[in-house]
Amino acid sequence: MAAHRLVELLVCLALVTPSMAVYPSQNPRLTCHFYSMFVNDFDRTENNRVCTAYFHVPTKTFKFEGTWRDPKKISPSYNFTSGQDCQIKMMDGEEIYECFCFTPLCNTPYSVDDFVARGYTLRPTYTRSSSSN
Repeated sequence: MAAHRLVELLVCLALVTPSMAVYPSQNPRLTCHFYSMFVNDFDRTENNRVCTAYFHVPTKTFKFEGTWRDPKKISPSYNFTSGQDCQIKMMDGEEIYECFCFTPLCNTPYSVDDFVARGYTLRPTYTRSSSSN
């Protein structure tokens, strides 16, 4: 009987552990980039729950940071199940791209033009090397 309970416990742990990895904000230990056009200084922030980036395309302004706050409280309308890391958020009548990512240094700073060229995402783009024929 005790062996049966142990098996049940191990099965429960096996089911719970992957779900914890899917929502990494339960383990807030991310290192994120910090950069703002207004500060003009690159840095890193430690012990974050989520890395963020904000882009305003018309003015070509941006900000990269990390935060300890729950992203669902930062942006209640953000659709975390859409598969898109960057989504439009209305702020003072302006469209701002708000991006959340959950892996270390995933918010690598780059220009608004690069953001647009990459398809409005923080995700890395991969190109085929000319030497790999």
